Amino acid sequence: MRAYWIFFLRVNLINLIVSLGMTFNNIIMLPVMLCTFGMVFGFLGYYYFYKNELYLYYNLGFTKLKLGIMTLVINAVISLPLFILLILLS
Repeated sequence: MRAYWIFFLRVNLINLIVSLGMTFNNIIMLPVMLCTFGMVFGFLGYYYFYKNELYLYYNLGFTKLKLGIMTLVINAVISLPLFILLILLS
């Protein structure tokens, strides 16, 4: 599982940078961006910069689809309470 967390952190670093750039003044949209467009750019950035690492994940039994679904689920679990909190505070 440690290898998965490395993947998760690398994808979400790109995801967070892109999502913060896309939200500008509307911070309420940050959790939505983290689970949608930011994820797309995170995966594209990961596949561009760390393409050779995918062989490591294949050898450990992780496919691209499995990595993507696990990352999306964890981001949704993190973003949903954040979204509700931001709605209640605004």
